[in-house]
Amino acid sequence: MMFKKEFRELFTSYKILFVPIIFTILMITQPITLKMLPDLLSKSADLPEGSTFYIPEPSAGEALASALSKFDSLGVFILIMIVMGTIAGERASGVASMIMVKPVSRTSYYVSKICAYACLTFFSLVVAVLASVYYVDIQFGHLDWINVLKGVLLYYPNLLLIVVSTICASAFFQRSVTAGGVSLLINLILFTVPPFYEDTLGKYAPKGMTSAAEEMIYRGTYSDHALTSFLGVSMLIVLFFLIGWFLFRKQEL
Repeated sequence: MMFKKEFRELFTSYKILFVPIIFTILMITQPITLKMLPDLLSKSADLPEGSTFYIPEPSAGEALASALSKFDSLGVFILIMIVMGTIAGERASGVASMIMVKPVSRTSYYVSKICAYACLTFFSLVVAVLASVYYVDIQFGHLDWINVLKGVLLYYPNLLLIVVSTICASAFFQRSVTAGGVSLLINLILFTVPPFYEDTLGKYAPKGMTSAAEEMIYRGTYSDHALTSFLGVSMLIVLFFLIGWFLFRKQEL
């Protein structure tokens, strides 16, 4: 029942439409920039008459992999903005209290939020990648669809981590902005700090999943740290899920 309610809300709020569009814009911007870069540089650079320069065109795999890496920065911020009010907003408006009057457990309420936004995120990512693959295939050359699918599956745990950690913060804080700010800080730390410790924390960092996805799309091979990064991200997802569930059960609506 709660799962249906969440999906109905995604449709009525048009998130099911806007989120895939936003993801697609983020993903397709980088291949377009790479295609136009030589022309932009030739027109803007102050070069002597008759001089030329050559910029090698990236392969199709490189173009799509670079799009995924760019999504890893701005996409984190956009996804947090979308998810941060899912519980905090309903608590502030009184909707959560109205729902809890009915025979609905807090666990089902909390889990349904995560499941709904996890599905929305996966659907939006697939739409964005398909649009990007179509453009890259036309402009840069053929892509291996199997490798692209594997790359998407390798990258998705990072987005699921953002969803779960943001809903965890939203379950604890009363204000959506506070929940979003805390989640942004947590994810910035998780995505940027561990890579500096490559031999220890870096092996389990979310950034490793991004690198694994890029290598799969570009070369069709698994990176050395793909498994350890997957285990690290999975443990973080479970940890934030349990923390959010525990805090939400103890919080007053």
